Amino acid sequence: MNKNNKISRSQIELFIDCPRCFWLEVKYKIKRPDKSMGGYIGSKYDPLLKSYFDKHRESKKTPEEIEKHNLSLFPDVETLKIWRV
Repeated sequence: MNKNNKISRSQIELFIDCPRCFWLEVKYKIKRPDKSMGGYIGSKYDPLLKSYFDKHRESKKTPEEIEKHNLSLFPDVETLKIWRV
């Protein structure tokens, strides 16, 4: 971007929201992906994963996928409830 170019309000918002997206748009003219096109994969799987891990947390058993990496589930259920609001 040279000093003759102007930055629009939407570009400033993009920079605040995602500096990397801003840089890609200004430098390489690569637009940020549209969030409305199918949503994020995470938004579809998040409830399933939370339910899966909550069941293990209730039974006091660490899932194999977690255990094999020498990790454990977050034990504080009350804090999880607050975070998920």
